[in-house]
Amino acid sequence: KINLIYNAYLDKDIFQILNTLKPIIDTIQIYKYKSAERKLADDEIYSIASKLGIQCKEFVKLEENKKNLVFGSFMLVENFLKEWCGKK
Repeated sequence: KINLIYNAYLDKDIFQILNTLKPIIDTIQIYKYKSAERKLADDEIYSIASKLGIQCKEFVKLEENKKNLVFGSFMLVENFLKEWCGKK
């Protein structure tokens, strides 16, 4: 199973996305970044993860020896790569 490094905008169907990915997710790690355009769904993700029985925590760092999937909007991926590309 994988660590899902994730965040989403409130206008997305987060329940359906996480329910679809649930069979391959070990833990959801919420990656927080600044978004001026739209509101991010941090609290909603915690709530939905709890309903689906998926462990959820705030992203702090990449966990070595685990498979990680960075998933969400292109803005999330862009911010993640800018911040973490080349870090261990």
